[in-house]
This record gives sequence, structure tokens and C-alpha cells, in this order.
Amino acid sequence: MKENLSAVLKPVSRSLYLSIKVFPAGLQDVFGAAYLLCRAADTVADTDLLERAARGRLIRLFPRACRANGPERQAILAAAAQAADAQKLQAEKNLLSSLSDCFAAADNLPEQDRAITFEAVDSVCRGMLLDLEYFPPAPEIKAMASASELETYCRDIGGGPGIFWTKAICLHTGLKDMDGELTKQGANIGDALQITNILRDMAQDLRIGRCYLPEEDLKEVKLTAKDLLDPSAYRQLKPVVDKWIRWGAQRLASAESYILALPARELRVRAATIWPVFWSLDTFAQLAAAENLLDPSKRTKIRRSRIYGTIAQTPLILASDTAFIKGYRLRRETIFCGLGSKAA
Repeated sequence: MKENLSAVLKPVSRSLYLSIKVFPAGLQDVFGAAYLLCRAADTVADTDLLERAARGRLIRLFPRACRANGPERQAILAAAAQAADAQKLQAEKNLLSSLSDCFAAADNLPEQDRAITFEAVDSVCRGMLLDLEYFPPAPEIKAMASASELETYCRDIGGGPGIFWTKAICLHTGLKDMDGELTKQGANIGDALQITNILRDMAQDLRIGRCYLPEEDLKEVKLTAKDLLDPSAYRQLKPVVDKWIRWGAQRLASAESYILALPARELRVRAATIWPVFWSLDTFAQLAAAENLLDPSKRTKIRRSRIYGTIAQTPLILASDTAFIKGYRLRRETIFCGLGSKAA
């Protein structure tokens, strides 16, 4: 990946940057381009400088802008340049200012890499459109109606990138996806990573009008979306939170066989895949044990020392499948200990 785009990627991709950088060169290019395009679309979707309707129109145009340098791309670039000036975070300002280079990076990918990159962008943009069209602007607040709606949203925002991850690895390593099983597992892993984000960011999302926890679940514990603005409601909400932690942990159960299916010789690919899985498991454990996920002053995230501790243990984890399985299952058990029940 070009040095200038690598510099743009690092501050906007959190721990995922570490996985991208450890991939072999070809995979770095496709993962970096796909992530930057999706992240840029997300920044455009969230900018306060543009009206919601205008942002919705731009997100509808975004997949076509990725595919060809036509009027849609020029419209996106013009909006990005306008929005860049209003960004409070320098990292997001740099991202929007470099969007033309991000499009060019995708343009230069091999044809098959371009195709799966566009599939990922399509999926993520569907989720972004839901955010813009379903939820009201603050101070109004609305909950998703049903569990199936939340699962679909997780599949668009997380599962789609999980499918992309799988297809990219197969293209670049020669790994065969027999009967599409790896693709299904990759989608499940992506679902799990997305629900960790939703639960972790719940207090902040509520304050911009978004309650991803389904209304049907809230009714079961006699709460409304508006009630969740009061952190004292957390004790009443906890069974709903636990339900979705379990759902995510069950989706992440696909990760063990998925990682073991990766070619043993592809140590970089295995490491890059193990890290986000382990960090997601660690986040689930923290979410399960958290005192109050409705308190915006107490955001849950794993410590940087935990992230780098996992990286430091990578040679041991990669030394044998047994070592990986032990680390994976220990983290998984920790989640269910926090929930007060055993894993199924």
C-alpha cells in the first residue's frame, strides 16, 4: 500500500490497521483500499455539515462512485472536500482530503479484488442508509423494531466485510471455500464484531437518536428507547444486553474452525485474522462484566496493553493449533463467566 494512504489509514482504523499491516503486500492493498472507502463513506454519512437527505443521496451514489470515475465520483469528491473543512478530527479531515487517492487505489486493484471490494462497499452503504433513513435526528430517539432488523443491520455493516475478508484471503492464498462454508463463517464473525461495536457505543448512539436494541426486546423488560437515556435503567436492561452478547458470542463460535482452515504456511494471514477475533472476545468479556453500558462517561474498550500483549504472544499462538485453541477457548469461557452462565 502506498505510503501516503498508509499514513491516512493508521489513525482512522484503530486496531484493524495492525492486521492490515501484517498481511502480505497484495492483501494489504485490497484490505487498505476497501477499508478506506468504507470509512470515507461513513464519515460522509455522519458529517453535520450536510443535511440528512443530502447525505442519503451521497451514500446511494457512493458504490457507483467507487466503480467508475464519472459524475457520481465527482459529486462525492466535491461533497468530501466541503465536509473536510468541517471535520473536528484531523484524521477524518485527512481521509476526506485523500478520497481521490482512495478511489485511485481501488481503480488500480486487480479485477477480482475490485469486485469483492465493491461488494463490501455495497453492503456497508446499505447499513449507512438505514442509519440515515430509519433513525430520527436527536433529541428524538427510536429503537429498531425487531431482532431480525438488528441481525440484518449487523450482516450489512459487519457480515459483508466478513465475507470480503474471506474472499480476499481465498483469492490471495489459493484457499478453497468448499460449499461456501468459509464465507458463511466469515459473515458470522463479521456479525459478531459489529454487535460488539453496537453494545460498546450504545450510550453515545442513544444521544444521537439511535437505539439499535430492538423495541420488542425493550418491551419485554418494560422499557422504551427514551428510558435508556437514564443510566439508572441499566439494571432493568441487562437481560437484553446479555441476550445480544450471547448472540454475538455464538456468531463468533465460527472463528475456531475458520482460523484452523487457513493455510498453516500463511502465518501473516493467520495472525491478521486471529487478532481481531481475540480482541472481539476480550471486548465481549468486558461488556458482560461492565457496570453500566448506558453511562456515556464509562465507555468500554480493551486496553492498549491487552492489544499489544496479544501481538507479543503471536509466535506462541501460531506455534501450534493447540496453542491457538487454548487461547481462543479461554477467552470464550471468560465471556460466559461474566454472564453468569456456561457456554453451550
